[in-house]
Amino acid sequence: MWQIIFYFWQICLLKAGPEKIPRRVDLLGIFFAGYFLISGISIVMSRPDLTFFSGISTICIGAAVQALTVYSLLYFKRVPARFIPTMSALFGTNAIILVPMIATSLIMDQTEPGGLRLFADAVAWVLLGWWLTIVGSILSRAATISVLQGAMLAFLVESIALLVTLTIFPMNQS
Repeated sequence: MWQIIFYFWQICLLKAGPEKIPRRVDLLGIFFAGYFLISGISIVMSRPDLTFFSGISTICIGAAVQALTVYSLLYFKRVPARFIPTMSALFGTNAIILVPMIATSLIMDQTEPGGLRLFADAVAWVLLGWWLTIVGSILSRAATISVLQGAMLAFLVESIALLVTLTIFPMNQS
């Protein structure tokens, strides 16, 4: 298990890509389960207004939008066989990046405006940029596009997933 986590960490450091991840649906399911668990924790902390069903739906909608986009890109580039390793890499690296993001969000939510909150906000922006670069790198290696194109696609996909989920499950104004 540590070898898998270490490999995903290498992808996060932009030293590896999805090409060495086996094309196995059972592994994809395990990586999605890990991502799902960490995303669930993140959603409970960032959107306490959501019901259990709404939280699960939010995660699934985001994953579905991402999977549909990635498959479409790989199909367009004539390499659909790379879908499972690519999604595995995306789920694994997303789970890793979400861990410090959860901590950062907690600090931002629990502290008064000031130095610590400003620092946490800066860390959140760095994590967002790092995540975009990671996804851009994964898509670059899988679909032979530039890292910038991959990062822009990741941002677009995340924006679409966010708009869809906020349309279905609007935030309560309190």
